[in-house]
Amino acid sequence: MELPDDRNHLTFDFLGLSLASPNRVRYRYLLEGWDTEWSLPSPERQATYQRLPPGRYDFRVKADNGDGLWSSAPANYSFTILPPFWRTGWFVSVSLASTIVLVLGLVKVGVWRVEKQRRHLEDQIAHSTAALRIEKEKVERVNDELEQRVSERTGELVQTNASLRDQIARAAKLEDELLNARKLESLGVLAGGIAHDFNNLLTAMLGNISLARRINGDEAPTEALLSEAQNACRRAAELTDQLLTFSKGGLPIKSNLGLTELIPETSDFALRGSNVRCELEIASGLWRVHADSGQIGQVIHNLLLNAAQAMPGGGVVRVVCSNSEVTANELAQVEPGPYVVLSVEDHGVGIQKENLQRIFDPYFTTKGDGAGLRLASAYSIVKKHGGAFQVESDPERGTKIRVYLPALTSTADAEEVPDAPPARSFSGAGRILVMDDEESIQRAANNILTVFGYEVTLAADGEAAIALFRRAAASSAGFDLVIMDLTVPAGMGGKEATAKLIEIEPDVKVVVSSGYSSDPVMASYREHGFCDVLPKPFDAGLGALMERVLK
Repeated sequence: MELPDDRNHLTFDFLGLSLASPNRVRYRYLLEGWDTEWSLPSPERQATYQRLPPGRYDFRVKADNGDGLWSSAPANYSFTILPPFWRTGWFVSVSLASTIVLVLGLVKVGVWRVEKQRRHLEDQIAHSTAALRIEKEKVERVNDELEQRVSERTGELVQTNASLRDQIARAAKLEDELLNARKLESLGVLAGGIAHDFNNLLTAMLGNISLARRINGDEAPTEALLSEAQNACRRAAELTDQLLTFSKGGLPIKSNLGLTELIPETSDFALRGSNVRCELEIASGLWRVHADSGQIGQVIHNLLLNAAQAMPGGGVVRVVCSNSEVTANELAQVEPGPYVVLSVEDHGVGIQKENLQRIFDPYFTTKGDGAGLRLASAYSIVKKHGGAFQVESDPERGTKIRVYLPALTSTADAEEVPDAPPARSFSGAGRILVMDDEESIQRAANNILTVFGYEVTLAADGEAAIALFRRAAASSAGFDLVIMDLTVPAGMGGKEATAKLIEIEPDVKVVVSSGYSSDPVMASYREHGFCDVLPKPFDAGLGALMERVLK
């Protein structure tokens, strides 16, 4: 492009396209014929030159993407600043030609015409060359844009591929979880029925044994035998609790639970008398959880026993408890949110790779004397608390099991379930109505409450209990407390009967009792009109519950 001599003040505007970060693009430029070197990198998109002398110039611009990658070929723009007409060759030529014309006449006119035609052709060639240069620059810009789009699409495809792999892995984990859940469900009905009947038998045995020990005193000749029998009943009750976790109705009775005290107490009890030592690391400010203290204690107890058995020669079990914020896609088994993470790590024999997928299967064990219920019951408990497991194991280095429990973000809905006070001698007074379909449990409850000084009336089902309660309410000798069995085969259970009692006397005090239930009443008893819970099997500690409720 040619410019007259008075157009020697020029400003160049330029722009580098970037779909990712346009604000990070920097530029360098050079005006050939004037500048001796490239300008420093700058985000400025404009360059100004003043008082350029006549001559031919080529303005070039480079751009980088903000990461130091400069464009392979600069963009350029060529132009010429013409000298004043009195300094141009054609003016001199014309003047000379005019003189020559005067001298030579018509001969020189032909030469002048040929020269004019030649210049015209040169201008056309220059114009065509500039047009071709502009088209070339356009093609180069389009090519750069296409390369950038291909690069972006490639990155998107890589991310999509990684996301699909994560989703496939998550689906595989969820499938494993579903398989475990189905295995547990297949044993639910059988385990629940066995646990219910077994708890009824244990209630009669444990209640009568504990009452006999209380009546006979510590110096009785049979004290040692009764104590051993009572301990055996309690161990049987622990086995029943593990069976209950496989049943559909084994819901936890949750409270606002802190693990800071539960973990040391449970670990001390689980490892007492063994050659394994426990190292505890509990984070300060540990969040609380909405959980069943007995069931979570059973999880900790089972994990520690497994860790101790993995180190028959002794060693150290490391228990770490801390707070953790689980993010999306971090753990497939749970929703994102705050969790308390309990880690139990041993340095024992580890778990073989082919057995890792089966460790939570009911009755699966690699120990000859094991029952295969510890990890299965722990798994079921944690799932019913909305938590999850992570297992890492190496046969040469040992096993680490992490338990994730949802943290309690608000205590407003966390119902406190008071612990039973320690057993002691006391006497009570009042009239108690006990409803249970098992005669052995009726007799055990009657014997215990009678020894403590209560007047007891027995009923076999809800209808009989309602009739007795209505008759007592009509007289001056009403009942001070009602104990209701939750489940009565082929009869009215405690939930329905309690609703009727509340209609008769809104302030009635009712304690719900059960060894197993498919109804979540035991976990949220206050919502159904009960004032406390009495899990089966129970013993002479029933008297302490009476004192707590009636005081």
